[in-house]
Amino acid sequence: TFLNQFFSSNIVYLSLHANPNKWVIGNGDVVTTADLTQTFKTTKKAPNLVIVTGCQTIKDDSQTPGFAESLGISNGNSKRAYLGYKTITVGLFSD
Repeated sequence: TFLNQFFSSNIVYLSLHANPNKWVIGNGDVVTTADLTQTFKTTKKAPNLVIVTGCQTIKDDSQTPGFAESLGISNGNSKRAYLGYKTITVGLFSD
C-alpha cells in the first residue's frame, strides 16, 4: 500500500493534489494527517526527507498537526526535513 511504501522509504518525492490536511495520491485514495500520525506511531519510523509538490502542504495553524508534525518532524530535528508549499501551487510549475 501507499503508506507501507512511504514509511519504508528514506527519501520521498510526491507530486500530487493536496490541501493542509490531506493528500490525494495517484489512484485517487486520500491520505490524511491523521493517517500519517497513526502509521508513524505504529511504525515508529518515517522518511528522513519528504518533498511534496502540492497545494498548501505546510500549515501556519499550530492548533492541528500538519504533514511534517504527523511524521514527527519539527523545528530543530536533526537530519530530517519536510519540504512543501504554503500557497496554492500548480504542479506543472513546481516539479
